Amino acid sequence: MARPSAAPKITTGIEHATALKKVNPKPADWSQYKCSEYLHFNKHSFYDPELQMASHRVAQPTNKKPDVAPSFKKA
Repeated sequence: MARPSAAPKITTGIEHATALKKVNPKPADWSQYKCSEYLHFNKHSFYDPELQMASHRVAQPTNKKPDVAPSFKKA
């Protein structure tokens, strides 16, 4: 006999989406949504800013070139 799960009983986004379709079958009007950028994500949305920031990041250490302590110019 299987033991009941100790995890809390919660719903997923899929259940919420199907319940919303039953209550309101017509598509939502997103023109009044305050943050339209949220609706335009795709699978590369996180990766695009990472590429833009890559040129501003500090280079990672490598075994080909040892770390060098920074030098400061005295005024």
